[in-house]
Amino acid sequence: MIERTLPKEVPLPFTHGSSHTSSSSVRVDQALSFRSEGYKTKKRKGIASSPLEKAFNLQQREKLDDEIARIFFSAGLPFNLARNPHYKNAFIFACNNNLAGYVPPSYIALRSKLLEREIAHIETLLEPTKGVWKEKGVSLVCDGWTDPQRKLIINFMVVTKNYPMFIKAVNCEEEYKDKHLIVNLIKEIIVMIGPSNVVQVITDNAPVCRAAGLLVEQTYPHIFWTPCVVHTLNLALKSPQKDLEVSNMRKICLKRYFPNEEERRKINIELAKFFGYLENFGDQESLVDRWRMDPNIWWLIHGASAPLLQIIAIKLLG
Repeated sequence: MIERTLPKEVPLPFTHGSSHTSSSSVRVDQALSFRSEGYKTKKRKGIASSPLEKAFNLQQREKLDDEIARIFFSAGLPFNLARNPHYKNAFIFACNNNLAGYVPPSYIALRSKLLEREIAHIETLLEPTKGVWKEKGVSLVCDGWTDPQRKLIINFMVVTKNYPMFIKAVNCEEEYKDKHLIVNLIKEIIVMIGPSNVVQVITDNAPVCRAAGLLVEQTYPHIFWTPCVVHTLNLALKSPQKDLEVSNMRKICLKRYFPNEEERRKINIELAKFFGYLENFGDQESLVDRWRMDPNIWWLIHGASAPLLQIIAIKLLG
């Protein structure tokens, strides 16, 4: 009776500092009691030992993914590189072939023999394109632009029917941009291509380029300089031009763009309406919008009365 009346021991909640130690000791005591009573603790099966893991090597795949990702993160590579077909093909080829002990190419190998091998490979691919140069002739196109670092870059391309090809880009950041620089670069490319293969040289209408084009004609009488049709018409269509030189260049470009005399007559009539503010081009709203709107939008709204000119304007200005 005395034992029954004794108060039962009620466990009190553990404090924050002692909870970890007490709970750990309870688990240890329980494990010992199970073992002493003949019970065996079961080991939990991990994912690493599952049949799925063994079949697909999931851990190894994850580790490889991590290493590949670290290449991008540590070197600051753009994520778009992952869309490069050669990036994917390299790993697919390595996985589908037994290349035990393979070591990726070193820094020196990439910048020497592998680079030379790829240049030779590209040259082989370009042989069919170069093969038509002698038969059909090429146009050498020269164009300057400014990169995001504000460096002046001059690109050179050769174009024959359905076969355009990039030749080289020249950094002219520290060069004085005069006619002698431009003509020397053009002559260098002409010699590279072969003077007999070049029919014409095309540049924009900047005074320096025009002067360089005339020097090229003096050196190579069979090569003629042609102003860029797009650039000339772009200047003419953005706003009325009264400059005689631009007007003459526009006539030359229109003759090349419209070899048919009847079509050229129609486009000249439409140009006269445009420059003379005739018919719909003389409308008050059209006149006001001409100086306030973007040229492309203006031609879409007010150019319907000159359909040929409107098509050219939208194509060039767009």
